[in-house]
Amino acid sequence: MATLLGLWSVGFCVNLQPSEPYLSRYLLEDKNLTKEQLNNDVWPWDVYANLLFLVPLGALAEAVGYRPVILGGLLCREATRVVLIFCEGIPWMAFMQVTYAGAVSVNSVYYAYAALVVRPAFVARATGGAIAAYHGGNILGSLLGELLVNETWVGQHLRVLFYLSWGFTSLGVVCFCLLLPSPLAVEAERGPGEGGGSEQPASCGQGEQPAGILVAPADAGQLQGGGSLQSARPQGQLSRALTMVRAAWRIEALRHSEPSRRWARPP
Repeated sequence: MATLLGLWSVGFCVNLQPSEPYLSRYLLEDKNLTKEQLNNDVWPWDVYANLLFLVPLGALAEAVGYRPVILGGLLCREATRVVLIFCEGIPWMAFMQVTYAGAVSVNSVYYAYAALVVRPAFVARATGGAIAAYHGGNILGSLLGELLVNETWVGQHLRVLFYLSWGFTSLGVVCFCLLLPSPLAVEAERGPGEGGGSEQPASCGQGEQPAGILVAPADAGQLQGGGSLQSARPQGQLSRALTMVRAAWRIEALRHSEPSRRWARPP
């Protein structure tokens, strides 16, 4: 449970951004940009950068690891906050959109990481909780911004909201560094035979499935054909994470199927 709380706290904190609903107003009033400049010279860079980052980041996570890529996304969020507060001019605001796009593109890696740090039986709960925490931070951040702007003097000093957002983003980085374990550390705590380990228990035969390990349908067919569990597993961590997610949702679908179909015996 501590692993899940640490995982969810990162997504919650980095999205608790009371400044987000007032970004356009802030750029118009505090940074002295025009609507034409925003529409033509600033906002399009978010689309361009998303196209640039989205696909390569998955391959990069496979090559160098998930944690460095997620940390890079968090540093992009830090850079976004620094540019918004301390920099001026169209080029810097366009660069801010690039760094923010890099941060958002890491979300898919963050959700896949959720499947790697828990037992296969908890994959659906971990990924669902990560998504809920992520969007929950968005909701609470927007409500906090509305409250501060409408009920306090902050409405005349929007920069305060951006300092608050920077603080919550930094808190998310701290949670990542202190609370989020690596997949290897989690697998070491489980030990062999608890799911996610790299060794096959000695009590299992070549065609048997070790207890506690969730095998996707395709893997199960390979095991029945005489293949080993190690050869049946996907080679990459991202493939293994996606296999866990598919298998977990398959189990949930079976649980909600009709009782007659669930318990029917073959003729």
